[in-house]
Amino acid sequence: MLVRLNQITGADNSRQNADGSYEVFFGNTSRQATAQEVIDAKTLLLREEVNAERDRRETLGLTYPFPDGQGTIQTRDLTDFRNIAGQVSAATILMMQGVTDPVLWFIDADNVKHPLTPEQMLSLGIAVQLHISRIYDAAATIKNNIDPDNFDLSLGWP
Repeated sequence: MLVRLNQITGADNSRQNADGSYEVFFGNTSRQATAQEVIDAKTLLLREEVNAERDRRETLGLTYPFPDGQGTIQTRDLTDFRNIAGQVSAATILMMQGVTDPVLWFIDADNVKHPLTPEQMLSLGIAVQLHISRIYDAAATIKNNIDPDNFDLSLGWP
């Protein structure tokens, strides 16, 4: 909180007083932080918490209805996204060539191998992108509506 208060005010240092107020220091002078400065600093901290929660949720993956049964698509890191993008690229090329048979495979989080047509693989890629987009949209909405005095990080997510 103090670091963010310093950011907001341009102060060299700050501290919280015993009465709960905040004091900001500029060289040899100091003053009480305004209520708005304290709110702005709290809001910055909460926005950072929202960003961390957004990133965590992005890595959880998503449940997906494969043609042969439900599974989980992993979205843990860039490698997962690169693999999905590669599969979608291959699917696009195969679709352009007129391939409609299940010639592609996707291995889910439980190591189940799902045969997919190029069109089904493209749908999988779109589902992943929509999932991530919903998480980012929710994070933006949450950050735009932060009330530092009444905030619950668990609310507002898909």
